[in-house]
Amino acid sequence: MAAGTYNEDVNITTAGVTLQGAGAANTIIMGLKDGADHGNTVTVSAPNVTVDGVTITRDGNDTADWNLTTLNDQGISLGAANATLQNSIITHNRNGVYVFNADGATIKNND
Repeated sequence: MAAGTYNEDVNITTAGVTLQGAGAANTIIMGLKDGADHGNTVTVSAPNVTVDGVTITRDGNDTADWNLTTLNDQGISLGAANATLQNSIITHNRNGVYVFNADGATIKNND
């Protein structure tokens, strides 16, 4: 991903891909306040996926909005084998990182 702010939810369903940002300070994925599934800003649902060098946040990142049912729950959800989250910033989400059914998940060098 090129540097910039991407106002969207991301669902990675293809095995073996890397979502590579231009550095966490330069590439921001901002989940939608009224996202379609209200689940995650980034969802990894395929094996062997790497998310590297991005900031994952969401619109409505203040305590007044955190209890709204329309907000995303997780910044990132790792739900497949061998998922990797590295060199990223996870901030202003109801829950930062959610890991389930992700044997071999690696989470390193994140804030």
